[in-house]
Amino acid sequence: GVEYSKTAHFPEISDETKQSALKKAERIGLNLDNFIFISPESMSNESPNKNYWCDLCDKYYNAGFDIFINAINQSPDYGFGKTCFLTFDEAYYIASLSKKIIGLRSGFIEILTSIKNVPITCLYTDFKDRGILKPIAAEKVMSAFSLKKLPNANEENIKEIIGGK
Repeated sequence: GVEYSKTAHFPEISDETKQSALKKAERIGLNLDNFIFISPESMSNESPNKNYWCDLCDKYYNAGFDIFINAINQSPDYGFGKTCFLTFDEAYYIASLSKKIIGLRSGFIEILTSIKNVPITCLYTDFKDRGILKPIAAEKVMSAFSLKKLPNANEENIKEIIGGK
């Protein structure tokens, strides 16, 4: 499981969890030495255009990287990447082994900001209409909910972009 240290601001992943995550990655043939971790889902943000994730996956595959897609809902819109069920702490650990983390702004990517040695690119899109919570333009979402404002964030390894339309 995930345990939180009182002095450090990041999850401490148990050896058992690491072994479980590595076994799952091995089963799907993920190249742990050279892969990109993509997290394309968010409860609040609109999905980017239909080709956004596919084009991104193609770009990294063509550059020689493997792709892990961390998603609950499998969709052809996410492109061709490897995936499997991971617990929260397994996903955190696998992300920490990647060459780059790319994701739609979400609560999960907030946690990943505590990974200091992996560059993170966070995509901001408009917040969708969520009933009592009205839509918000992507620019305002980034201004109000920037990952760089989080206490664990290392601004040097976080790139924030608006796009996907």
